[in-house]
Amino acid sequence: MLFRRGDEVTMRDVDRLDHDQLAAGLMEGAVGVWVVEAAMRLIIRHGALLKNQRFLDFVIVDPDGTAAIDFDAAVAAFEAGALPLEYDEDRNILYIAASLVGRVAIRLKEFIDSNDPTAIKHIAEAMMYADGYLNGVAEPGAGVV
Repeated sequence: MLFRRGDEVTMRDVDRLDHDQLAAGLMEGAVGVWVVEAAMRLIIRHGALLKNQRFLDFVIVDPDGTAAIDFDAAVAAFEAGALPLEYDEDRNILYIAASLVGRVAIRLKEFIDSNDPTAIKHIAEAMMYADGYLNGVAEPGAGVV
């Protein structure tokens, strides 16, 4: 995506990064704060939001390559209809990640429905990670009698 900086037309910094570089930048920008790391892992592992060019408008990339997501602006844009999300699951991931970093308060039940099993696994693991279970693995069906 192109944007204007004075008279110069240039690419957004986020557009200069491939998926792996962006993921690394988001994790580096969150390093040491488990709840933020958990939110970034959720966004990265789910993947759909990082493929949404409109969502990438809310990713800030610093010159050192670290990156962050402006969750306040992304949620506000979604609620105003300016950030189209193709599936309910994408909305759910956005809100859960924003909640993990303390930017929105949600009723978790409202954002658990309509997710596929892989997304539920990612959500559960993000919550575990946020609480310090950094290597926690959610195993769907484990313990079911």
